[in-house]
Amino acid sequence: MPRSSEEMRKALGANQPVPVRTQLHGPFGVLHLQAELAERLHTGGGAGRPSDPAWTIRRLVGFRPDTWRALTEIAARLSSPRRRVSPGQVAASLIEDSVAKLRESSTPLDGEPHPGRAGRRRKSHVS
Repeated sequence: MPRSSEEMRKALGANQPVPVRTQLHGPFGVLHLQAELAERLHTGGGAGRPSDPAWTIRRLVGFRPDTWRALTEIAARLSSPRRRVSPGQVAASLIEDSVAKLRESSTPLDGEPHPGRAGRRRKSHVS
């Protein structure tokens, strides 16, 4: 049995190792999301739905029907009798996680080095 990555590479006949990025998906991704939402969502002391206190900006975001159905199914799997998770909360958490990962990325999506952000603001049509 190979004991090192080099022995494994040779045993499998691989020419060159290729880094594999970890993607949160499948049952482990759902468990991670469930734990994250349980940690982030807090009741405001009233009878309303728990929310992340850091979510101070509210915007309308459009979704395709099949995407909203998927978010609804994920929310149902993450909910418990004591804590109901909404599709919007799932979407907000996924968006925030994705934005954080893109910010941490050393290479932007277009493959060019990160230029200075000053002067590159886009006009926002959302108010």
